[in-house]
Amino acid sequence: MSANVIRSLLAISRNAQSGVLEVEADGVCTMIYVLKGVPVFAEEGTLGETLGRTLLREGQITQAQYARIVEGMTGAVMGAEQIRFGEVAVELGFLTPEQVNAALAGQVQHKVERCLECELGHCAFRDAPDELEGIARYPIRVEPMVMRIMRTSFDEGRVSMMLEGAASSYPELVVPADRIAEQFEMDPAEAAFLAEIDGSRMVFQLIYQSPISSQRASQVLAVLLAAEAVLMHDEPLLQRMPSPKPEPMPEVRRPEPLLQPKPPPAPAPKPASPGAPRARMPSSPEVNATRRAMLRRLTRQITSTSYAGDDTLKSPASVHTPPPSAEADAPPDTPPSPPPPPAPAAAHPKDASVRAQQLFESGKRHAVNERWRLALPQLEQAARLCPSEAEYCLYAEWAKFQTLSEPGQMADLADRIKEMALKTLQKDKTVAFAHHVLGQIQMMKGDDKAALRSFRVATKLDPEDRVGARFHRMLARKRGERVD
Repeated sequence: MSANVIRSLLAISRNAQSGVLEVEADGVCTMIYVLKGVPVFAEEGTLGETLGRTLLREGQITQAQYARIVEGMTGAVMGAEQIRFGEVAVELGFLTPEQVNAALAGQVQHKVERCLECELGHCAFRDAPDELEGIARYPIRVEPMVMRIMRTSFDEGRVSMMLEGAASSYPELVVPADRIAEQFEMDPAEAAFLAEIDGSRMVFQLIYQSPISSQRASQVLAVLLAAEAVLMHDEPLLQRMPSPKPEPMPEVRRPEPLLQPKPPPAPAPKPASPGAPRARMPSSPEVNATRRAMLRRLTRQITSTSYAGDDTLKSPASVHTPPPSAEADAPPDTPPSPPPPPAPAAAHPKDASVRAQQLFESGKRHAVNERWRLALPQLEQAARLCPSEAEYCLYAEWAKFQTLSEPGQMADLADRIKEMALKTLQKDKTVAFAHHVLGQIQMMKGDDKAALRSFRVATKLDPEDRVGARFHRMLARKRGERVD
């Protein structure tokens, strides 16, 4: 993107670097020579051809004069090098040296501006001051040129891409406003707009409520962001009163514990006499199981013998005996077999609702970490699969809102999201995300009282809502209310 070229050129100017910025755009490779942060020359093809076409287009020479100059360049050779187009034009009396220098300076500026205007562009900088030796120098101020290109060539779509993901951030100037206005040659209205960028309002609010047009406000913010002249905060900066220092607490000395007499040592165990019974040792589970199996087997044998010797006893069929178990039939030295493993649970069908739930949870994780570009396609697909799920649709629209920066689109979508949140809450007042979204939109439009109420409800319904809790604390402090 050409925004990368703008950022690179502004960074080179800010750091006063010297070297060559190579820009490839629209199939043309342009070499921009920079001396201590200032572009001084640009090359794309041969200079004579480019300068001749420029002079023809501006009407400073005629077609016949252009042909005479080219003929003079072809016929006059000095040191195996062609005489420059401008020098021949001066020799023939068609132009003055001042006119040639002005045309060359304009041509250099036109080449650099074309690199900034292009839709697609890639650049790489070589820190090589030695490559500037023998190069003509026509210095160009970077900051005013960038501001001028932003006004004339960057429409809403291109500005939106530069401000992507910054709609809910709070920008703060890190360079004095008067210095920025002077560097970028801003007009009085743009300079006055700089005073509002103090970290107290979101990018969306600055654009939506700006005294200048929303398009100009977006362009100014895009330039400041590219120039790294602003810091983006998650919370607004408030003028807080310094908290009083806490009084030192008196030192409390804990009473020392009373010394307890040590218990007498336990008597040593006496050795057992030869005729005394031996102490029973704890049995292992395997030994206990074997003993129980032997006891059951012996009981069955005694019972069957009693039935055979006494006819008055009930028959074995009428007496309830426990069914033989695998543990009982196992040999004495065989440990009990482990229980059979549980049957595997039935697989969930991969229907639309299950797939939508998976997509929603994945997109929600991206949204929690503010990776809106990754969250958007998953949330939109979940909403398409289950359009009846209001929370899916609300999340998808909110993710889309976070990827926008064009003021008109953002304002329209904010109104639509507000209606969706209200309809969702009419059906179910326990949807925490609907309260959260409603609070953000109310805060963007300046209704802090309603936003505070919405965030309070959202955080009670969802204690894991860290963003909502942060906004709740911020609004409560701003309104002088106690934070729960």
